[in-house]
Amino acid sequence: MWRGALERYRWFVPATGWRQFKAEGEKKQPYQFRLSRQLFAFAGLWSRWRSPDGEVVDSCAIVTAAPNAQAAEVRDHMPLVMEESAASAMNLRSYATVVAMAWLAACGSGSSEPPLPEPSGGSGGTSAAGASSNAGGSGGSAAQAGGAGASGGAAAVAGSTGVAGTPDAGGADGAGAGGASAGAGGAGACPAGSTQLSPWPGKAEVRTLDSEDAFESDLSGLTYEAPGVLWATNNLSSKLFRLLKSGGRYAPDTSNGWASGKRLRYPNGQGTPDAEGVTLAATSAAGVYVCAERDTDNPSVSRLSVLRYDVRAAGATLTATHEWNLTALLPEVDANAGLEAVTWAADSLLTAHHFFDESKARAYVPSDYGEHGAGLFLVGVEETGKVYAFALNHESGAATLVASISTPLAGVMGLELDRDTGSLWAHCDDTCDNQAAVFGIDDALGRFVLERRFAHPNGLPDSNNEGIALAPDAECSGGVKPFFWTDDADADGFSVREGSLACGCLR
Repeated sequence: MWRGALERYRWFVPATGWRQFKAEGEKKQPYQFRLSRQLFAFAGLWSRWRSPDGEVVDSCAIVTAAPNAQAAEVRDHMPLVMEESAASAMNLRSYATVVAMAWLAACGSGSSEPPLPEPSGGSGGTSAAGASSNAGGSGGSAAQAGGAGASGGAAAVAGSTGVAGTPDAGGADGAGAGGASAGAGGAGACPAGSTQLSPWPGKAEVRTLDSEDAFESDLSGLTYEAPGVLWATNNLSSKLFRLLKSGGRYAPDTSNGWASGKRLRYPNGQGTPDAEGVTLAATSAAGVYVCAERDTDNPSVSRLSVLRYDVRAAGATLTATHEWNLTALLPEVDANAGLEAVTWAADSLLTAHHFFDESKARAYVPSDYGEHGAGLFLVGVEETGKVYAFALNHESGAATLVASISTPLAGVMGLELDRDTGSLWAHCDDTCDNQAAVFGIDDALGRFVLERRFAHPNGLPDSNNEGIALAPDAECSGGVKPFFWTDDADADGFSVREGSLACGCLR
């Protein structure tokens, strides 16, 4: 019942104490428990779900544990109290920040829909407070809570007043939390599966697509345009390539100056963008978008930008028509560990699944962002291992951070949205053994949540594979469709490889 909430929807519930009741004859004597620190937090689970009549229900629960010595004199359980170090153990923000966030979320922010605590994505598979744990021992003893850590250490004071809650009808002790419901709504168009690392959902075979030594190293970004076109970026030479399918291979387009790729420049015609990722909005005719982490003419300074190029322009050089410099809107990172990937999500997908706009603390409304086109751009940051969704104004050049997405990956090097299923693929290179994480939008939460994690297919070299792309379901054959990688390290002299992915929803 609680598996989904335990895995995805964990938070800290702030408190200054708690009350439990002990039967003494015909009366129930209240006991107030406090810790040495004035403000602390319980381990909690939360969910947002939609009832059969369409009502959106917010609920939460406090995790309980076996009591310590003092609490055992009153009841056979106690709330699971988190150690201050648990925040870092769970790969969350500092303890004080998490408690402040939880407090604000619980009390509301004055808006019609208060912001929800962010689900803890975490990395390395660290577990949150478990549904069962041992909190035995005397005051101050430590308890294990699924690897996160918890503490007893409560002092019982009889007859205290001013408690933080009352017992509910079920007999559990209250601390201002209502009952929680299992399940938080369906994610995207596909049901969620196991988020444990699973074998690749396609064939094990992977083949090379380019001729040996056709590219220098550092072929990084990749995206697919049907039928049979791959767009790729080389961050070393700052070039954009248009690759066309010919037989069983892909080779550079030989027309209109594309044979050796086109060199990229910033809007002023200067600079050398460190072009790490590439995507399209609807089609390439509407522009090709490249993300860059710096100008390699000034390599020690971060310049986290999304650049738009008109690929219909003649000549061997493309000058960006737009630049959205996102540096001030993103965490500070090393100049060579910034934007690595970019993809695009259509407004129609986002609104169909009630995507949550964190900047406005309510459901995403496309009309809030004039001249942003027909969707949001999602960028992946290597150093933070997170994905950030932006509305990019094509008239003013302004950018608004709409949402952020935690991933279980140490770094995000590749991003691609499956436009058939709405699944968001995030990929890490050999830093994470070329693992992929797949997300879907949870209809009730309106947020991208982790649905699956996959190891790379056996036939893919565990090299510096940074770019990913996938073909649409329209190109399915034998139950699979093409999946592509670009190898920044050009292992064995090859930079572009093709494998396969099961069509439709992943099982």
